[in-house]
Amino acid sequence: MPQSSYPYANGRLSVIAQKMLSSGFLGRLAESGEADAIKLLRDAGYGSGAKNPNDVEQLIAAELSNTRELIWELTPEPEIIKLFLLRTDAHNLKTLLKAKLFDIPADDMMAEGGAFSVALLEKAVNEGEVSALPKTFAKAIEEAESVAAKSGDPGLVSATVDRAVYAYIFLSLKKKRNAFAKRYFSTQADFTNVQSLIRARALRWEAEKLSPMLVSGGEISHERITECLEVPAAQLGSELNVGQSGPAIEKALKEYSLTGNPGGLERSMDRALMEMVREGKNDMFGMGPLVGYLLGREAEARAIRVIFASKLAKSPVELPELYA
Repeated sequence: MPQSSYPYANGRLSVIAQKMLSSGFLGRLAESGEADAIKLLRDAGYGSGAKNPNDVEQLIAAELSNTRELIWELTPEPEIIKLFLLRTDAHNLKTLLKAKLFDIPADDMMAEGGAFSVALLEKAVNEGEVSALPKTFAKAIEEAESVAAKSGDPGLVSATVDRAVYAYIFLSLKKKRNAFAKRYFSTQADFTNVQSLIRARALRWEAEKLSPMLVSGGEISHERITECLEVPAAQLGSELNVGQSGPAIEKALKEYSLTGNPGGLERSMDRALMEMVREGKNDMFGMGPLVGYLLGREAEARAIRVIFASKLAKSPVELPELYA
């Protein structure tokens, strides 16, 4: 049952969060054989309740499920905390729509743990039963079918879902204000749009092709983003240094101008979001610690998957950064 007080919820969480995995632990995991690594996870209490405790994916699924149940139990604002789960819903909705519209298999790509169940999304996409979904999601499903028929472009279908998710987020934040969530998602929207701009520049898109890829809610106007299609690379950072996320964007774009690596640009922006969450983790009177714990457990899961995939491929491990 959700709590009425952030200090109480965060007080309980501060004890539980001490059990999160450290970078040192993940290093030992990477150095161990597969069987020993799974035993290390189990001995650390990771994945309690997994159906098959010898399967790393089952351990991860159980740990993420336990995390979300805990967050739902503790949060005083369930309608806000669920916004941080929508990335999973966006992935599932894109996967289901592409399966239906382009005959791409979806079963092995679906993920539990979003704000809406997989079964609900499947029913909405495959049977048209959208009454239990937000209106923005229902509209996106209808629009995606039209976009697919006209263009045959899976990328535009994904963009339709992304726009719907951000529209829902900021509509929710108008109804129930939360400064931490607004700053986080506004920054995330700006980062998303800048990354879309960089892809568009690399592919030499015109403004009319970039515009449908842009999401709402950021501090940088869509007009400024599209105008930057023609801006010299050396000036991009200063042109897009707007609002709270501006300095982080300028720094990331300066690094990108030296490397030309889009993956590095994305990682730099992810680090900036991580830093925002780390700062919020010290606010016992707000939702920062809850969000930090949720995203931290998700980051752990990604790191564990990287470790075990590297073991399978017999390749060196490059660990993702944790929300420590």
